[in-house]
Amino acid sequence: MKNNFKRISILFLILLMVSSLLIACSNNNTNNQEENAGKTEASKGNYPVKIKDDFGNKVSIDKEPQRIVSIAPNHTEILFSLGLDDKIVGVTDYCDYPEEAKSKQKIGGFQDPNIEKIIELNPDLVIQTGIVGEDTYKKLKEAGIAVLTLDPKSIQDVNKTLERVGIATNTKSQAKKIINNINKQKDEVVNKVKNIKNKPKVFYEVWHEPLTTAGIGSFVDEFITLAGGENIGRDAKGEYPQYSVEKLIEKNPDVYILTNHGRSENDLKSVAQLKSISAIKNNKVYVLDDNLVSRAGPRITEGLKLVAESLHPELFK
Repeated sequence: MKNNFKRISILFLILLMVSSLLIACSNNNTNNQEENAGKTEASKGNYPVKIKDDFGNKVSIDKEPQRIVSIAPNHTEILFSLGLDDKIVGVTDYCDYPEEAKSKQKIGGFQDPNIEKIIELNPDLVIQTGIVGEDTYKKLKEAGIAVLTLDPKSIQDVNKTLERVGIATNTKSQAKKIINNINKQKDEVVNKVKNIKNKPKVFYEVWHEPLTTAGIGSFVDEFITLAGGENIGRDAKGEYPQYSVEKLIEKNPDVYILTNHGRSENDLKSVAQLKSISAIKNNKVYVLDDNLVSRAGPRITEGLKLVAESLHPELFK
């Protein structure tokens, strides 16, 4: 009797162990299936997606893009910053950053791209700016290509552009990181200049023949304002209006900003008419990298910092 009870007890323990092992295996399989499903979902993204672009079009992207053409230097920078290097198959002749962009297939200028070349590259997504126009959009759409028109005109717009490109390309988390970094760098500059009482008058020379400056609605105007300066170009109409030499002398800026794509500091100082301007007399002429100051991409706050350093060098030592 005792032996029978012992055998039954041992059998029960064996059955309990086998049952536990089966449950454990089942749980492991379920966990593996859930983990694999999660990985698959992450790789696929939540497609199809619809994105409203800056033309007001609702652009449908059916699956994660694998071949992308950029028709603007700022969008090329955005795509590289999102880690999409291997998916970029075409860029403009002016896309020069990062260095890897120079080796990508060229599709012409951003104002006059080669439509046939773009179609030949067989992209599933093209990103352009508003300057390219509706005609390019229509031709590419007729070819069955998804086209996003994104035309940022402020730091906030750059963040929105990053967000939409992140959604389109399944890189939302990386886009969020870049947006957070942009906001952090912007706040750092603003906090450094917030106690400035006497704001310097600033003239930003976009081009010298004819004399052209940055007005309301331009990146530069936003930068000068955020950096604790007064943009004298705000009294002219348009984002990049022409400006008379007479008006410039009358306004008498404290700081004069040139770009590395325009005339040199020596050329400016050699103009007899302008030698009475405070910025020139007091050696407050600065030459800034135009790609940082006016290119609406992930490095935009580097441009803001350059402007702030020119206006208040004592705060950025």
